[in-house]
Amino acid sequence: MGTSWRGVITIHIVGIDRDEFRELYNRHVEKTVTPIVDDLHEAQRMRTRPDFEAFWHRKCAELLDPVRPFRALSEDVLRHEFPSFPNPPSESPS
Repeated sequence: MGTSWRGVITIHIVGIDRDEFRELYNRHVEKTVTPIVDDLHEAQRMRTRPDFEAFWHRKCAELLDPVRPFRALSEDVLRHEFPSFPNPPSESPS
């Protein structure tokens, strides 16, 4: 959960640290975010897509559509998985 003191306090005050919310967050990451992140990692690693940058932007836009639930959570996962976010990674991961 939150890694900064401010984040931990905010999560507690707002009350989003309840088990039912954690289950929703985990399910969102597992069912929605992880498949897209896996697709992006695979495309980056294999460079099988000559249009990787366009693919990257399309997948990120799909995941971060303003009408999607848990948009900020999705963005946090992208930032964690791809330090270059919002820009696509420039080279294959080692």
